[in-house]
Amino acid sequence: MKILSALFLASTLLLVSCNSGGVGDISSSDQRAIDARAAGNAGCIFEDLQLCSQLVEQRVSVAQFFNRGVNTSLKERQKQVGKQSLTKSIVDAAATIRQCQKTDAATISLIQQMEIAGQDFSVQATSPVSSTSDCFLTRLEG
Repeated sequence: MKILSALFLASTLLLVSCNSGGVGDISSSDQRAIDARAAGNAGCIFEDLQLCSQLVEQRVSVAQFFNRGVNTSLKERQKQVGKQSLTKSIVDAAATIRQCQKTDAATISLIQQMEIAGQDFSVQATSPVSSTSDCFLTRLEG
C-alpha cells in the first residue's frame, strides 16, 4: 500500500510539473535562475500550502525517493522520476515565495538531503506535523 501511495504522489507531482511548463520548455539558464531563487529563499515558508500538505501526508513515501540505502521495492527508474518530480515541485515552490516568512517553531525533516543549485538542502515541516504544518528549505552545512 505504501508503494502505491508513493507512486501516486510521484505521478501526481509529475503531472503538475508537466502541466505547469515541463522541463523541456525551460532553458538551462532559466532553470539555474529558478534554482538560485529557491536557494536564496531557504528558511522562507512555502506559500504553496497544498504541496506542503502533500509532502506531510506522504512523508514516508517521499523519503523513499531521497534516502540512500533505504530498502524499498521501487525500481531505480521509479526513484529517479519521483526524486526529479518532487525536486522540481519543491524548487518551484521555494522560488516563487513572494514574501519571506520564517518560523522559529520546532521542526521535523521531511527530506533529509536534496541538491539544489549545487548545494544540499533539507525540507522541514513545523512540528507537530499535521496538514496545517508549514514547510521550508534549510541549507545543510557541510
